[in-house]
Amino acid sequence: MTLRPVEELIDIIQYARGVGLVPMVMSHGDALRKYPELLKRLMLEAGLTELSIHIDTTQRGRSDTAYKHATLELELMPLRDEFAVLIRKLRRETCKTLEVAMTMTVTDENFLEIPEVLHWLKKNADVFKMISFQVVAQVGRTENKMGESLTVDKLWSIIGQDIYADKTKADDLTQHFRLFGHPDCTRFIQGVVVTERNGEPVFYPLFKRDDQYANQVINQWSESFSGLNFRSFSNSQRGLSLLKMLIQQPRFLVFSILPFVIQQLRLVENRSAKQLVTSWLADRIQIDYLSLVSHHFMNKEKIETAIGQERINACVFKVPINGSLVSMCEVNALSYREEYYESIDKA
Repeated sequence: MTLRPVEELIDIIQYARGVGLVPMVMSHGDALRKYPELLKRLMLEAGLTELSIHIDTTQRGRSDTAYKHATLELELMPLRDEFAVLIRKLRRETCKTLEVAMTMTVTDENFLEIPEVLHWLKKNADVFKMISFQVVAQVGRTENKMGESLTVDKLWSIIGQDIYADKTKADDLTQHFRLFGHPDCTRFIQGVVVTERNGEPVFYPLFKRDDQYANQVINQWSESFSGLNFRSFSNSQRGLSLLKMLIQQPRFLVFSILPFVIQQLRLVENRSAKQLVTSWLADRIQIDYLSLVSHHFMNKEKIETAIGQERINACVFKVPINGSLVSMCEVNALSYREEYYESIDKA
């Protein structure tokens, strides 16, 4: 996205916000490094509030020789540090909100380095609120069986080994899975990173799948406040919306949401919700939200199977192509992308 001329990019973001969307710029960050004022302009002039940075050893577009030929994720840690410093600096200078995600393509080659990336991420959870692990699919330039053996369970197993010091508990992570679309497509876990002063950060997953009370409250929230979106709001707008919600549904917020929040806090550390909040208010601990996500795309052969068609029918990750919403798997693996580009060239 940052390959577009800056004025055009500003226009696109402003238009998206004007029609009620929440635009996110997705980039591997080279342009943001070459032109230090670019991200600041996007925040101030375009109203950009969301950014995704893609960093991993599979990328082949970087101009910096220090990172261009990296073969280990450890070699890219200084690059990740650079973006963390930049984002903190711009938040301070602009006093604007910028929510940031990180994307990482996972292959057989960098699979075992996921714990090191997660450890870095937990230390920088004040900057990056989400990481999306995208297991490489056998499409495009990756039609070389690269990553073919990486299953959903294998990926989450190594994620669990980083989160739980006791390796025998790594499978416990599965009880916190939430799903988008088909179970084989997208899984995510929401949690918080707790960092004691001068201590190591620890990730605590929230929202157990089999918790009937929690699911009931979440569903009731969706029914009561369907369509409410805080992502495009300023802090003052969020406060005003919360006040309106309290006026509209006081019993629900007091007798359902408050106990629900207390219940979730009990999943964090070996202390009560009161002790946790007291420690946070006293600045003895830092608490940051973090979401772990995995996307699993299909190649042409998988799409044509019965389970592949089930996944396509349940897909929630679609893009508009010639007036229709098309699954991203179909765009990647079939001829949609080429046909779309051809129609643009003809136009």
